[in-house]
Amino acid sequence: MNQQPAHNRISYSQISLFQKCPLSYRFRYIEKRPSKPSPHLSFGTTIHRVLSRFYNEYDGQFPNFSLLESLLDKNWVSEGYTSLEEELQWKKNALIALRNFYKNTDLSKKLPLEFEEWFEIPFPDFTLVGKIDRVDRTNNGRLHVIDYKTSGKLQSYDQVKKDLQLAIYYFACRYKYKEDPEKVSLYFLTQDEIVSAELTEVEIQEAVNNILETYQHISRAIDENSFNANVSKLCNYCDYLEFCPAANRTTQVQSLALELPDTFEERFRQYLEKLISIEEDFERLKIERENIERELIAEMERNGEKKVKFEDFIVELVEGTRYSTNESQLIETLKKHSLFESVVNINIRALQAILKNESIPEYVREEIQGQIQVNEVVKKIRVTRIAEQ
Repeated sequence: MNQQPAHNRISYSQISLFQKCPLSYRFRYIEKRPSKPSPHLSFGTTIHRVLSRFYNEYDGQFPNFSLLESLLDKNWVSEGYTSLEEELQWKKNALIALRNFYKNTDLSKKLPLEFEEWFEIPFPDFTLVGKIDRVDRTNNGRLHVIDYKTSGKLQSYDQVKKDLQLAIYYFACRYKYKEDPEKVSLYFLTQDEIVSAELTEVEIQEAVNNILETYQHISRAIDENSFNANVSKLCNYCDYLEFCPAANRTTQVQSLALELPDTFEERFRQYLEKLISIEEDFERLKIERENIERELIAEMERNGEKKVKFEDFIVELVEGTRYSTNESQLIETLKKHSLFESVVNINIRALQAILKNESIPEYVREEIQGQIQVNEVVKKIRVTRIAEQ
């Protein structure tokens, strides 16, 4: 079966996807089914574009952060977001990531040696291709490979040493520059952390063997037209779940195991018991969370810690402020300076309270009522526990 010569050029993305699930590899790279847009994908694409164009527009003078803000607006990818509110939140996250980059990047000294650098490495049966986010020269003149990360958990030093993508980039630098990098790094932009490691020759050879072995598996799968599905918890996040027969069978088995009772009363009681259980767990967990947060704050204050880093997460002690105002005096001050309208927030509950206030003239209530329109009727469940007699 010789219908896919494209597999003679493979990338880390292809290798990684095949190792996770051969059937997903077939859907994407053999059948060319497009992946679904998602916030994570659009966010990552945006950040990489912004940083690439940032270096292209850098003229040697230390730039203001406004350049990154402008590039973010110009290169923002809007696909995959379910609402404007969700998109705005992701854009705030993008600004945080770019501020971290701006804070940690000393452009007054030197530019990266390469950024968004394409490479092609010939092997006997295929060509390994890819793009490196950034290659720097360290203070002692050695190469430093940097890969930007815009999602996922913070990785440990050991995980970075075993990262196949970084090993491929290391090998690409060896091929292009005829020298080995001093170190490789994952730059977690949103977490504001850089995790670096030095790779040994043994680790590089293990990565090369991994690539060669995976290529052989891909070739065999294409020749035999046999792509197995790896069913796991990751299936729920797969772009091709609706096309996957293995996932569909799993879903069917699960649905049969969840058959509901025949009568209305039994079904209703089953749903009601689940709802009450969730509500009780929610309240319990809310109280438990508040107690744990207080203990964490006390521990950090006792030890004089503002920021604690663990393998998978970072805990920071931040301060918030609560305010109180003399409302009547503040309203008069705002009105005097024609600023009151800018802080008014129309709240439907407040309006309903006004309409129920019998001291307000009827014609005023009617005028307010005339400005309120029903856009949608939303049905909700209210559960009230009956007091014991």
